[in-house]
Amino acid sequence: MSRLPIFGILFVLVMATFLAPITTASPAPVGAAATASSAAPSSAAPASEGPTTHAAQKCPTPQYLPDWSGPSFFNDVLVSFTVPGMANLSAGNFQTVPCTNFLPTYLPGFWMNISTDVPLVQGTVNIWGTIWPTPNQPLADLPGFPYDGTTITQEPMLISPGTPDLASFYFNTYRFFYPGSTVYFNVTLKSSTATPTTINSATALSQIVPSGTDLNATWAFSLNPPWWSHTSFGSNILVSTTPSVIGGAIYAPNENQSLNVEIQSLGPTGGVGAPIPEAELTLNIMHDGGFDGTYGIPFAASNHSFQNLSSTIGPYPGAEIEFNISAWLPWENGAIDGISSPVYWFNWSAQGGWPSPALGLGANAVITVTPSVVAGATTKLLSATPVNVSVTEPTPNVTISSSILRFHYSDAQGSISGIFPMHLVGQRATYATLPGLPAGGHLTFSVLAKDVFNNPLASGNYSYVENGTSAANLTPFSSFFYVEGINASTDTLLSGASFTVSNSSWSQSAVTTPFGFGVLIIPNGAGTLQLPYGRYTVSMTTLGHTQSTQVTLSSPTPFTVRFWFANGAVSATSDLPLSSLTVGLVAGTAALALAVVPLYRWFEERQKKAEAERTRVTL
Repeated sequence: MSRLPIFGILFVLVMATFLAPITTASPAPVGAAATASSAAPSSAAPASEGPTTHAAQKCPTPQYLPDWSGPSFFNDVLVSFTVPGMANLSAGNFQTVPCTNFLPTYLPGFWMNISTDVPLVQGTVNIWGTIWPTPNQPLADLPGFPYDGTTITQEPMLISPGTPDLASFYFNTYRFFYPGSTVYFNVTLKSSTATPTTINSATALSQIVPSGTDLNATWAFSLNPPWWSHTSFGSNILVSTTPSVIGGAIYAPNENQSLNVEIQSLGPTGGVGAPIPEAELTLNIMHDGGFDGTYGIPFAASNHSFQNLSSTIGPYPGAEIEFNISAWLPWENGAIDGISSPVYWFNWSAQGGWPSPALGLGANAVITVTPSVVAGATTKLLSATPVNVSVTEPTPNVTISSSILRFHYSDAQGSISGIFPMHLVGQRATYATLPGLPAGGHLTFSVLAKDVFNNPLASGNYSYVENGTSAANLTPFSSFFYVEGINASTDTLLSGASFTVSNSSWSQSAVTTPFGFGVLIIPNGAGTLQLPYGRYTVSMTTLGHTQSTQVTLSSPTPFTVRFWFANGAVSATSDLPLSSLTVGLVAGTAALALAVVPLYRWFEERQKKAEAERTRVTL
């Protein structure tokens, strides 16, 4: 047996010439070789349905010392197999009939080696088989190796002149035997010096395949197909759509909504099965009873996994749609191992509005606020706590076209009202993240959303106040502060006001949020920029004026730096630091004159408050 490796090399060269004209199989798909190297061992469950099979190692190939002296084949020769990567099928473990050897789908091939004690003059492998069964063709002939009960394809074994007592044959499974096929074979050997001169392995086991013919098989193997079942498409592939147009509850997509079709391979137990080699959706579109056309749409991998494929179609408003799905191996232009689904049909709806338009948004969608904020009451949260608001539409064929938050924000120095945009996520979900508030901030908001026809629905009010310890996750010796601009003429907070924070070697600019306060954001990222403890210069420009102040950051508790501006007359009862007061030029000299007299009257009264506020701002 030590001569077999050299003998095998010679055999590959000879067989490359010999087997070339046997079949015209198309090239294997890209990546198949990699699949074969990692395929599951044949001891796994059978890949196709059929009679109960024997467990592995129940029908091993007999292993006796070769002594050609009678008609008993396995006493005359020693037969061994080499199946790459599968020790459980190598040597004498390759099973005889009635057991079947199950091989990986893309196995390149395997060797059969024969050794005897007399010189051989001829070795022949008799091969026949069937391709993967379907309900319409349960026993279709394997191309090149027909299974018709009358003819058998005979292939010569390689006998080296230097070692005539050895013979080998390479089963080139990747080239000649399609996945899903079952192959039967036996061996005939001739010797001019032995008695009898001809022996055949089929006489050792009287297994007749197929039933009713005289074809006796000694061995059989099946290449695993991509599908475990040949009885139905639904046993191998699960079809789902979004929105659902097949199965139980039906939700025809609305006029602006596309349809996503997803297929998933199934295994014998209902879990995810083997990869789907190739699949296509065939689409028929009909408008008003007329035929618009048929389209083939290939499936693409979902999440980089060929166990799940998806395809997107539409929208085709008002059309009647028919579609079905075909899946196959890429051999022979899809003629091998092909399976097809039933035909599904649905109408592309002209509907898609709110299911209960007479009720509020809460009755038509799911509104989620995190952390939990109770509608109709005021919830207390820690300062600097961001709040996430999401709206999800549970009805599959209802689309949210847009949504906003309407809000009112206030603190001890002013207030502001406005709208805050929400971001769409797909066709049925939207969200917004509200920034954490300064201590003492109070926010009330409601959600306004529109359906595909722009019909608006509003939620009730959600209200919360943030105070106390900061919820921000601060690094040691760093913190942040808020910057706020206030219009002293109207007691309103200023959104969109530009401000800059700097020290001797660094600066960064930003604008105040729609809520009238601002913080520095991490550049090119999300989250609040934390500043090391130290002294900073803060300046703000708005309403045509610029103001600056210096602050010292020395505590993990965020504070608020405030600037007062005015674009009109300032009330005599205003409570604000005089040193920070700017009367904007927008109002002109008349407004300034109106403001001077009241300011002078309460100047002395407010002086102490101004000094106290200056001390607080600068810490």
